[in-house]
Amino acid sequence: MKILQVVLFLMFTGSLAGQDILTDHGQGWYRATDTKIHDPVQVLNHLSLRLHLPAGITWSMNQQLSDEAGFLHDTYQMEYHGIPVDYAIARLHWRNGVLQSVNGMFPRLTGEVPVVTISSSQAVSSALLHVQATQYYWQDPGLELMRKEITGDSMATYTPQPELVWADTDFSFETEDYRLAWKMEIFALVPLDCRLVYVDAISGTVLKELSQTQHENVPGTSSTMYRGSQQVVSDSIAPGTFRLRDYSRAAGGIVTVDLNNGTNLSSAVDFTNTTRDWDLTNADWDQASGDVHWGSEVAYDLLQSEYNFDSFDGQGGQIRSHIHYGPKSYANAFWNVDHAGYGDDNGAPHVGLDIVGHEIAHGIIRNTADLIYINEGAALNEGYADILGNTFEALHDPVTSNWQVGEDSDASRSMSDPRSIIYGPSSQGHPNTYKGNGWYTGTSDNGGAHGNATVFGHWYYLLAEGGTGTNDNGDPYAVSGVGVQNAGQIAWRMLRFYLTPTAQFRDAREAALLSAQDLYGLCSAEWQAVVNAWYAVGLGEPVRDDDIGFARVEAIDPCEPDGAVAITAVLQNYGCSTTAIGSTQIIFTVKDPFQVGTELLMLPNGLGPGESVAHTFSQTVDLSLPGDYEITAASISLADPYQPNNESDATIARIRFPLDESLISMETPNYPDSLSFSSGIEADVEVFASEGVGSSFGIRMEGGNGLKYTLVESFPLWGGPPVDPMDYNPDFKTEACFCLEHPQDGFLLFDRRQTFSAALKDRFMGQFPTLDRDSIMSRQGSILRVLVDDQEVGRYFPITQNQDAWSTEMIDLTMISAGRAHVCFEGRTLWARQLDPDGIGDRIFLDNVRFISSVSSVYEEIPGLEANILYQKLGASLQLSLADQHDITVNVIDMAGRTMETLFDGSLYGQQELILPTDEVAIGLYLIRISAEGSSMSLKWVNR
Repeated sequence: MKILQVVLFLMFTGSLAGQDILTDHGQGWYRATDTKIHDPVQVLNHLSLRLHLPAGITWSMNQQLSDEAGFLHDTYQMEYHGIPVDYAIARLHWRNGVLQSVNGMFPRLTGEVPVVTISSSQAVSSALLHVQATQYYWQDPGLELMRKEITGDSMATYTPQPELVWADTDFSFETEDYRLAWKMEIFALVPLDCRLVYVDAISGTVLKELSQTQHENVPGTSSTMYRGSQQVVSDSIAPGTFRLRDYSRAAGGIVTVDLNNGTNLSSAVDFTNTTRDWDLTNADWDQASGDVHWGSEVAYDLLQSEYNFDSFDGQGGQIRSHIHYGPKSYANAFWNVDHAGYGDDNGAPHVGLDIVGHEIAHGIIRNTADLIYINEGAALNEGYADILGNTFEALHDPVTSNWQVGEDSDASRSMSDPRSIIYGPSSQGHPNTYKGNGWYTGTSDNGGAHGNATVFGHWYYLLAEGGTGTNDNGDPYAVSGVGVQNAGQIAWRMLRFYLTPTAQFRDAREAALLSAQDLYGLCSAEWQAVVNAWYAVGLGEPVRDDDIGFARVEAIDPCEPDGAVAITAVLQNYGCSTTAIGSTQIIFTVKDPFQVGTELLMLPNGLGPGESVAHTFSQTVDLSLPGDYEITAASISLADPYQPNNESDATIARIRFPLDESLISMETPNYPDSLSFSSGIEADVEVFASEGVGSSFGIRMEGGNGLKYTLVESFPLWGGPPVDPMDYNPDFKTEACFCLEHPQDGFLLFDRRQTFSAALKDRFMGQFPTLDRDSIMSRQGSILRVLVDDQEVGRYFPITQNQDAWSTEMIDLTMISAGRAHVCFEGRTLWARQLDPDGIGDRIFLDNVRFISSVSSVYEEIPGLEANILYQKLGASLQLSLADQHDITVNVIDMAGRTMETLFDGSLYGQQELILPTDEVAIGLYLIRISAEGSSMSLKWVNR
């Protein structure tokens, strides 16, 4: 892949935030709404602002592709402080220089760049210690030569090449906890595998790993070969000597070699013959090499003719296949990053055309979308391999192809009727509906790679061939097929131009809709078949002709200024016919307190298929009173056949009075004016008497039934990846939020106390009996973090189970832009007190939330004295200017009124500097009190 050295440094300005240039289609997919957007910087700027991406984000263009439909597809790699964010890419799709759509994965990273303490060589050592293979590819000169032949690069090597990246912790990409890690591939020869390993660049521990070797496991036996005599090309190396190598295709050629039932790939030898006409049939089943060699040639030719793609990598890479891999009983075919292997399976090797195409397809996937081989990504990966393998077979031999996978030896899956083949954990056969009967949710086979692949394969079969029926959701469907060639073009475009490594099934649906629209047009027969086929396998809705509905109500800032607020809703044509010019009565409703507005909307010159219009109601709503406002928009007179989408989903606007330099003490009924509470079904947050400081009113956050808490996702469990428990278990989430009106320079203070239950630790006693009762494992059940405009600014744990005293915490807001900010106290609490055997529970107590400005004087009564506090990198000092000589005393006073230290007691005149005791007193808020001849003044000092 040619890397284009283009780096975009984005200037985040408020002006772009208000431009509505993209419509959100969910899951990282956006459609352009402004037909004048030509600048990628503007697009990426808009996304960064819209998604609240932090400062320090830049984008590097690493690929630019054009296609026959006139599109240009730009791929940008996200970087955070100059370091790539793993799999975080943005794809911008242009036509005639105008933006059409954007998709990608956009994690919101937080924090500064830590100092890397593990070198790349140390990371390799850690990875090798983890993999623990007995032999590696790069230790074999023959395999190193093979790597150079496959890639056509004289410098290519299998030696690990660590790359420093920001990586998530578990391939779920749902966390904001990204770590600096060394990413590398470890090619193990004994046992055979290629593992993608991430080593934490700070601790040196293995953060996560994933096998890159895609196996095709096929049960059963057969005793014949499959295709009779076929045309192949072989290599003449001397008079009367031929090798099973074809250098007329691909720069690297198509090479089929013999492993003689071994596993050391460097020991492979050529199949040779005295004539160009190969008779390979013998007792050793050498005829399997003919199937693989011929199948590789067919796959290569179809990649060229149908998709203009040169070999498995698009660069003419060598297609190398190893026949007779492993003992004669080895019943497997696999692709390992850049080469294939085929076992004998006791005379019924899995070398049919669709299987050979399937294995090569894994190489194609790696060099296009690079779908991550775990859970839904793995199912899409295997599904794509089935799709391409069967497409090659159907295009080459449409008469005998039958939509089964591996039927020449023994079919392992059916794309036309997945239920017809029983497999492994399911007695119901493979699934034909997304998350329907037979859908696998365990960890085996990388999360159901082969089993769940049939949902994707069945979608493709219905797209190509059509069909009717009722899926596992009870939804009847009818799909008109578009033929293998058109279906193949749609599937290829999805893979080549739209899907990204983190794609899930819903992403595949979006990619298919866009691909069909690009190639054949919105609401074309092909586009409608795509929509209906996805509906048939349980995703989305079917195509309807007349279907107008409200897509959404635009979000309202939770810190919206007081007063009248306009409601904007988006009306969309979901059908495939243009709406007749006319009117419809529309309504919005607001609850708590109830408000309603109704007006007549004239549809602007009719709406075409897929078009939308944003409508702002002329009647405003009053959101001046604090409250949780539930806002919906609906049509009450629209005559279309599908009513459910005529009402939008509710938008919740939580409006609260802003806190300035005052106090939320929870002592009066007015605290709800500032605080907004929410909690999951297994947690609770309320204000209770005797729960605050000094038995006053205070906030209490508490857990529920901790047995419903998912532990595996939340703790490293001594060897698993360390992940952030705050990113999981939303049923145990509590929140208390408010708006804060603050200048640039100031601090948020609050009083906190936490307790924790030992019940979490007790759940591990059988497996980890040495756990300390007061270990961090126990305290993970009671976590508090503070968010300002969705950025974490503080995190807190209890120290003891129930003996912690109240402490005053302080959040430095000097790095937060001045103005109105949304502040949330977010908790994760597991066990309710009544369910804790010790009667303690996982609890968080909060009280006395307040804001202070760091530089303002409290009072000033000394004529001729000027005083201010100078904050320096390594400390702070009191700067004094006295017009006359005075006897003064300077004391440091804590918030309880106690004198912590006397800085000066004597006579002063002119310019003076007193060093503040930053190391002698605890971090927190203090008063610097200056007394002089009966007068005094005080300044606030924050020791930070």
